[in-house]
Amino acid sequence: MIENRKYHRINLTADAVVYHLDSLYEGILGSISLGGASINFNDSAMIPQGDICYISFDIYDTPMKCKVKIVNSTVYRVGVAFVDMSYDHSNMLAELLMKLTSVPESQQFDNLLFVVT
Repeated sequence: MIENRKYHRINLTADAVVYHLDSLYEGILGSISLGGASINFNDSAMIPQGDICYISFDIYDTPMKCKVKIVNSTVYRVGVAFVDMSYDHSNMLAELLMKLTSVPESQQFDNLLFVVT
């Protein structure tokens, strides 16, 4: 199967929280890219595809809270796309991802839309 992802995806394990309406769901960030992330829930949680919510996570002692759109959803997992991310927030995420990746530097920059300052 051909991978059609726009950004390099990095697998990791980090605590994450999804804030949806008046509920909060704890889980594990399983993978992340500049475009989005996947989160595996500790308990069941059904969040409808297309809904907008927030996720928070911490990588390298850098807390992040991002607005996301649910692009796929099952009882124990969601895939999200980042939406309305500020330029500064995008750069911060890009810096964190570069610290995590083992992809050669030449390929890292092929997939980055933001210049890290």
